[in-house]
Amino acid sequence: MGHFQKIGREFARRGWLAETIDPEVFAECRAYVAGLPGVVPYDLLCPSIVRTSPAQAAAVEAEIVDGEDDEATPVPVIPPPSPLQGSEDLAAAYGFHRFGPILSAFAHWVWQLSFVQGQPIVGVMRDGGVLASALRAVRPGSPVGEVWLGRRLCLTGAIRSADDREGLVNLLIRARGQPASVAEAIEDLGLAGEALPRELNPTLILQAGSLQKFLDWVAEDRPRRALKAHCQSIRLSILNHLKEQRALDGGSLLLVDVGYAGSVQRALASILHIEGINHHLAGAYLLTTPGMLWMLRSGGGDAAGFLAHLGAPSWLAKPFVRSRELFESLCASPFGPLIGFESSGKPILGRAILPSWQTNEVCRLQREALGFCGAGLPPLSRSEAQLAAMSLIDCPRPEEASMIGRWVYDDPLAVGKPRGLLECIDGAARPVLWPQGAIAAGHMSPHMVSDS
Repeated sequence: MGHFQKIGREFARRGWLAETIDPEVFAECRAYVAGLPGVVPYDLLCPSIVRTSPAQAAAVEAEIVDGEDDEATPVPVIPPPSPLQGSEDLAAAYGFHRFGPILSAFAHWVWQLSFVQGQPIVGVMRDGGVLASALRAVRPGSPVGEVWLGRRLCLTGAIRSADDREGLVNLLIRARGQPASVAEAIEDLGLAGEALPRELNPTLILQAGSLQKFLDWVAEDRPRRALKAHCQSIRLSILNHLKEQRALDGGSLLLVDVGYAGSVQRALASILHIEGINHHLAGAYLLTTPGMLWMLRSGGGDAAGFLAHLGAPSWLAKPFVRSRELFESLCASPFGPLIGFESSGKPILGRAILPSWQTNEVCRLQREALGFCGAGLPPLSRSEAQLAAMSLIDCPRPEEASMIGRWVYDDPLAVGKPRGLLECIDGAARPVLWPQGAIAAGHMSPHMVSDS
């Protein structure tokens, strides 16, 4: 990736890189775009990443000699953390000594972002709740709230009509760990009362030909009208909830969440646009991937990632995303998933899926982490927080991995039914969600780890 960094340095010298983009971030984005079929690189990168015309950017790139060999960025050596074995409450000790410093550094960073000043700030529930609490802990009295914006509902609300096949595919295919079945699709799209054609069996998985047949059926008159009414109902209920939380007061809103590609922010921007509401969105995330380019390109607002932005540095972003369930579990809330909204705007939640003992451990862990945030201790620098996060993912101590490894992960869109962090499922795209934890806990040997 050396030649892409060389191009990024030249663009930076010319003042072409956007505010949150440095040459390393540019290089990750440029490499990501290079792997996309049929995409002209600077048509996607300009102007959100590179502040010039696509033609001018491409011309400058063509002038730069691609003579540098790619060099992998070495993963830094992480010194072992202080032992926590002597603690009477390992979850609480882990929260204060291991997770708390990262959470505190993130919160201090958010308050320094240029686009944060003078706008409402909300944590996106469920996982963004503890991040919002961290912002309040480092700046007591700050008016940071929470809103419920589940991926499934937001992506549904962002569908304009049966002709919006991009939106339909986002909901039914791209946002899921595996494609939806016909039964799941008609439930999400409010089409349960419509008669299915014979070739669309409810158990059929939507892929290739079956997806095309399903989309063709949705475009027929009765399903089309039912879909339009359902999606509009979802949009209005989301907006009613945001208004009830006073999140739309003023002309801008900052969303705080774990990450990664900005699908909720992009969907919310579409919802606001469809309903004729002129509101600027921004997102502050623990980590963003190159997929965030699509949100930036679509006009969904500003975004910045703390531990990594647009996939850089890759030595942290790649293992983080590979085992993203670890940090999402550390940020988990005790509430069940969002199902919908009451007419008052109050969220309707499903039953909590996590076992009560795990919820108690996570609550103690988060309480102590927030205690660290509010203790007035100097925050880690961004680079120190990156090393600390890498240590949690890649170098857990055996007692830490054994404690967290008992937890289950409960995002239905991502993994279907609840799944243990160290549970091994042969044939799955990722046989183990957190392989380094499984190694540290003695559940598997290092030679069993693959790149899948």
